Amino acid sequence: MPKPTFFNLAESKRDKLMEAIHTEFSRVPLNEASISNIVKEADIARGSFYQYFSGKEDAFLYMLEQFAMDSKDVFLELTKEADGNLIAGLNAFFRRFLEDIDGIDFIRNTFHNMNLQTEEVIQKIFKDEVEELRFEDVRSCVGGKYAKLSSEEFYYIMDIMLGVTVHNILHKFGNRLEIDTACEHYRRELELLEHLVK
Repeated sequence: MPKPTFFNLAESKRDKLMEAIHTEFSRVPLNEASISNIVKEADIARGSFYQYFSGKEDAFLYMLEQFAMDSKDVFLELTKEADGNLIAGLNAFFRRFLEDIDGIDFIRNTFHNMNLQTEEVIQKIFKDEVEELRFEDVRSCVGGKYAKLSSEEFYYIMDIMLGVTVHNILHKFGNRLEIDTACEHYRRELELLEHLVK
């Protein structure tokens, strides 16, 4: 997480720094990223960067967390637009995620260098302070047979679907699949999972 001084920055300066961070992590993976490039792009002193973040890993994880939070909002919106149809919402979200021109390089670099820490950040986005409430914001907008599941059952279904989603994103980038091919593969896996829900 950023240091408190980051949140004390004027919004315009914070935005400029985040744009510079996004640019660098879209250009190269985390292990090749350069703080020098970030501070040059953001037009700040190198020492200032360390007033806001403990290092490039900290900046990357914060960028990923913000990206994932925005993605979750898009998923909820698409599920509501699909009249609470969870599978339709997931399919629409998956395609939108892969078609995100502004974020595609950042996504590719993130998933090409997926590790336990980045996976935990993605998983954390759906967690509540109380573990039992995980996915409750998603559950509140779905209908059909998924709305009839207990909180515990919904938790496990969403945990599996989130795993399938991450796996399919990795599969798309790892195999350099066309978006339509990746979306069809994802749709088929979700369809199989849906048959398991009574």
